[in-house]
Amino acid sequence: KKLKMRLEGGSATGAAEQTAEQKKKDDFSAGAVQAIISAAKNDMYDAQRFRLHPPAKLRALGAQKLRLAAAVFEGYQQTLRDENIIDFDDMLLLTETLLRTSERTRRKYAGHWRHLLVDEFQDTNSVQYQLLSLLARDHKNVFVVGDADQAIYGWRGADIRNQARLDSEFAIRTLPPAVPAVPLPHGAYESVQALQTAVQAIPLPPLPRSGGGRQLNLELNYRSRQGILDMAMRLLSPAYAADPSAQLRLVTPEATAEDALLELPDEQWVDAPSAAECVQLVQLEDGEHEAEYVVDEILRIRDAALAAHCSHTRAHTRAPTPPSIAILYRTNAQSMAFERRLVREGVPYVLAAQRSFYARKEIRDALAYLQLLRNNDTIALERVLNVPPRKIGATSVEALYAASEACGVSLWRAVELYATSAAPLCDADAALIEDRLPKLRANVVNAVRGFYELITRFRALVDQASAAHEEEEALSARGGATALEGDGREGEEVVRLKMVSSEIRRRLRDPSGRDDEGRAGLADDYSMAEAEVALEAMAAEAEALAEERGGGGARLSEEARDEDGGG
Repeated sequence: KKLKMRLEGGSATGAAEQTAEQKKKDDFSAGAVQAIISAAKNDMYDAQRFRLHPPAKLRALGAQKLRLAAAVFEGYQQTLRDENIIDFDDMLLLTETLLRTSERTRRKYAGHWRHLLVDEFQDTNSVQYQLLSLLARDHKNVFVVGDADQAIYGWRGADIRNQARLDSEFAIRTLPPAVPAVPLPHGAYESVQALQTAVQAIPLPPLPRSGGGRQLNLELNYRSRQGILDMAMRLLSPAYAADPSAQLRLVTPEATAEDALLELPDEQWVDAPSAAECVQLVQLEDGEHEAEYVVDEILRIRDAALAAHCSHTRAHTRAPTPPSIAILYRTNAQSMAFERRLVREGVPYVLAAQRSFYARKEIRDALAYLQLLRNNDTIALERVLNVPPRKIGATSVEALYAASEACGVSLWRAVELYATSAAPLCDADAALIEDRLPKLRANVVNAVRGFYELITRFRALVDQASAAHEEEEALSARGGATALEGDGREGEEVVRLKMVSSEIRRRLRDPSGRDDEGRAGLADDYSMAEAEVALEAMAAEAEALAEERGGGGARLSEEARDEDGGG
């Protein structure tokens, strides 16, 4: 965003002018430019090729916007090199470039991975297919699983043409007769040997004499009832109008008329319609009308179930528990309309989805501190420069960015120059501060100096301390954290750092590096000492600021934290 604003000629530090300038270009925002750069990398374009020969599908943007996107692309790549980092798209693009330009490297890894499995093949992009092609060029041992009916991510780079490329490069054949859709015997899952025997007994069609591979259609569905599958096939059938035989025929292991969508305990059982009768496709005006319709249907189903129970039992029988019903929605933003309606109708509910551990603000702040302890990461620095609040607001951050650009240095280097400006300096630094470093207010400089000294002190601590020492000394000696005064939200997040540190310690101790839900942990990226030192830094800052403000912060007991819901 900053690159785009600078290239458009906006003010480097005038936030109001930049905002006004940005509003004029809402149709071509920084996010849109970022999406263009990502899509170009997915199509294997580097910045130079994009500038000289932009993708044909982007020509409708016009020459002016393409020139701006190309300029931001080049500046963005230069910034990545300066920071010694790569983005997610570069992880793929640079790997593909390495394998394509170094035959020795390609042969090494192709020999290392003798069998390749690709799941969700319909979601792969051009770069990912090239990686598959390069690694499998010699042995051709490739197994892919995909479904063209689920190809919905073309807008973010998925290329449906990869299926045709695979069929051509690896000589894939769809060979009749089809394998009958029957489940494996129950004993197949008793051991690995039993499963291998059961799989070998499947009557697979022979491989073609000319070599190549074969395609198998997986038409046996264990997830849904037959009525739901029939409805799905009817919805998809127009896409196969030219060749109806190409559409998968989905069946369940036991597609019986007795299947019912609504399942209740035995004492609550009512005759429920078949799944085919229960599936409805309803078009509504907006999200509010959708929520109203769904909740009204829930009330109708609940009342019908209770009425049926009463008609089949004696009057003095204890009333049954209402049936459990689930509302599935695509994005978290949709839940609000349903929640409002459920509350209004007095329907008890539980919101099953919860925010990811790493999406919490205090965790992201702690990880940013960890990153900053390891290197001079600009993104991490901007995130924690004023966390907890230390009088370095948005205007001061913009001024620091302006100083870094004026001096041609990184943001961390600009912080360092301000923090050490009062100390004896070498001639080069003294000249740089005198000639090019803009002046800041004294209180801002003092706040920047305090932050710089904090980070450098804890960097030294990380270098000196062992993981075991930091484990015992960092947060365990604190007995709590201090909440900051203010609106309360920032203080509450800092207060929870001790509980957060316990979660981080648990993940760091897990040898697999994963938590109970399978998410990647921190073990491969950060040492115990670094984690504890970063959290101690935040807690110490919180306490120091609270004391500076005359004890305005409040200490929470363990019981109070428990009542508050934990970290």
